[in-house]
Amino acid sequence: MKKVIITLIVAFAAAFSAHAQFWAGGSVGYSYRGGEHYMNISPEVGYNLNDNWSVAGALNFSLNAEGGTSMLTLGLTPYARYTFWRSGIVSAFVDGGLALELYHNAVKDDLGNSTNDFWLGIGVRPGIAIALNEKLSFVTHTGFLGVETNFDAANFGLGVGGDEIALGLYYAF
Repeated sequence: MKKVIITLIVAFAAAFSAHAQFWAGGSVGYSYRGGEHYMNISPEVGYNLNDNWSVAGALNFSLNAEGGTSMLTLGLTPYARYTFWRSGIVSAFVDGGLALELYHNAVKDDLGNSTNDFWLGIGVRPGIAIALNEKLSFVTHTGFLGVETNFDAANFGLGVGGDEIALGLYYAF
């Protein structure tokens, strides 16, 4: 019985890894506008379901600093990626998913307390990937179309600008 179970496990693992396409990587972003610095680091992991669909998740660490004030953001972004166009080494895709973010504002209020806030967002981000070789790809995202809310206020719109561009590398294994 043990041999049968071990054989099934090995067969399942072989079948899974033969079609599996895991990838890891991430992106970084930086912008400076009118005395305000914005930095973002987002490590990601994902799995290609087929040639067009992937599922993935990213951790987002952001710092927004202006003068003596700063705001730190920690976020989790699970998403699905649909690749809708390929030509040679270039492909275009759109990521759609959720964004869960916790903000910490280092500026103290009149009572000496810093403020924290939780935001939930849903939307899409377009991107382009360039295959540098069989395992390594250069990826860029820009813009956002969706809605965000902290349950007190909601923002809906399209964001395209220098602070919306992220550059990254992905390694497939």
